[in-house]
Amino acid sequence: MLVIPSLDISRGKAVKLIKGTLGTGIVIDEDPVSVARKWCLEGARRLHLVDIDGAMEGRVKNLEIVKRVLANVNLPIQFGGGLRKVEDCLTLVSAGAKWLILGTKAVTDTSFLKDVIDEIDSSKVIVALDSKKGKLAVEGWKTTINLDVIEVARRLDRFDLHAYLYTCVDVEGTAKGARLEYVKRLIKNCSTPVIYSGGVKDLNDIALLRDLGVYGVVIGTALYTGRISLR
Repeated sequence: MLVIPSLDISRGKAVKLIKGTLGTGIVIDEDPVSVARKWCLEGARRLHLVDIDGAMEGRVKNLEIVKRVLANVNLPIQFGGGLRKVEDCLTLVSAGAKWLILGTKAVTDTSFLKDVIDEIDSSKVIVALDSKKGKLAVEGWKTTINLDVIEVARRLDRFDLHAYLYTCVDVEGTAKGARLEYVKRLIKNCSTPVIYSGGVKDLNDIALLRDLGVYGVVIGTALYTGRISLR
């Protein structure tokens, strides 16, 4: 199972928010590149890179910083945040992103997902399935829509994606513990590999997720506060 450090960018800085809410959490570093290099040096096999402002506003906002990270870190990177146009997806792949994380537009408009796959192949696409109080969260987690996460996953299985990124927004950034019951249901009911994110607090959480059959786990707060070490 992959353990994937997260690197969230807002206003050009590396940050860690609580439940994706602007104004919460902490500023990790003024320079996201130095944070990415740190995880590379500590042995990470992949990096989870997100443009928080882009996710909120529906278009990539920190493109130059993101490009700097992609150009200066020798690590496969999955990138998401505001990817709602095919041309933006192509720009990020050209800049060096190994996988693209598609959220709002992909789950609400499968024709967009198909268009992206036609350009870059399904093996490079991760679809974000974000759950907030049991509902599918979209638009940077600001709103929810009346769609069941598992039903969406079943509908998208046919695209042969690299993975689903399942985030439990209710505990994201809190390090209060992974919500195992949700991801267990998802894994049981879909054929696409699942990467989990949200609330992971310690090595026991990681072991439990591994035993459930999770393909990877994204960790932020627990790493940045020293509760978990990659080494």
